[in-house]
Amino acid sequence: MSRIYVGVNRDALETFRDSGEFAFGKNESYIAQVQTQEWVSTQLDQDAEVLEDALLQLAGKYYPYVVVFDLAQAEYELSNANLAQAFIIASVARAKVQAFFAVDSEGDFLWFGPTELTALLELSC
Repeated sequence: MSRIYVGVNRDALETFRDSGEFAFGKNESYIAQVQTQEWVSTQLDQDAEVLEDALLQLAGKYYPYVVVFDLAQAEYELSNANLAQAFIIASVARAKVQAFFAVDSEGDFLWFGPTELTALLELSC
């Protein structure tokens, strides 16, 4: 299993809330971030928490929300190992969500547990 970080918009979260799954396909507007050996080798600090934070920052760079999944390798395809980028190629069920993050007005990430999607959407109306 790999930890996958995907920046998404509010519409994607609302669709997920209503359907119970994310269906990304190879939609280039949703490029996932995943730790790869190639990417890790270019990082100055290779502490696990620092690397996870870097992936979160990359995923949230252009989106107001980030969803974190644990996925099997068969569920995603690397698009650029050097940049830690991948496409999710399978629908992702609610059970695979590990966390949600919302980017606040100061650029900080607010953590929400996997069952707190409704609270996240209500908070960021």
